[in-house]
Amino acid sequence: MRPATYDGSGRGPRSASWSAPACCSSSASGSEVEPHELPWEPVAPQDLPALLTGFAGPWWLAGGWAIDAHLGRTTRVHEDTDVLVLRRDQHAVREVLADRDVHAADPPGRLRPWPVGETLPMSVHDVWCRPDPVRRGRCS
Repeated sequence: MRPATYDGSGRGPRSASWSAPACCSSSASGSEVEPHELPWEPVAPQDLPALLTGFAGPWWLAGGWAIDAHLGRTTRVHEDTDVLVLRRDQHAVREVLADRDVHAADPPGRLRPWPVGETLPMSVHDVWCRPDPVRRGRCS
């Protein structure tokens, strides 16, 4: 299923003034934070075809946005955008996202970088991505 056209009203909170902390340090404590601890923001469903340009495999909108697409309306604010791809296509989709900051969620949910060329273990089912470590964005 390809995403329906959305007006963006359910994409979640955004802040035009958001910027990453200098040198990845927390302003509250001054301590360093890992890049994956910086804010993530969901990709809008209507942006998925552009994000996945060059990926020839099948993909599906899933989760809450898929339910909204089926209903034809936004039912809630979405904190993520779930996209399904076949495991056999993981290297192809990772290549398409090569210029992005991509993390695998190792069970029980620890985020770690997912380098191009690495085959994810069968236990990994979630991948997070964003334009780069200091900009928001999430596709999972």
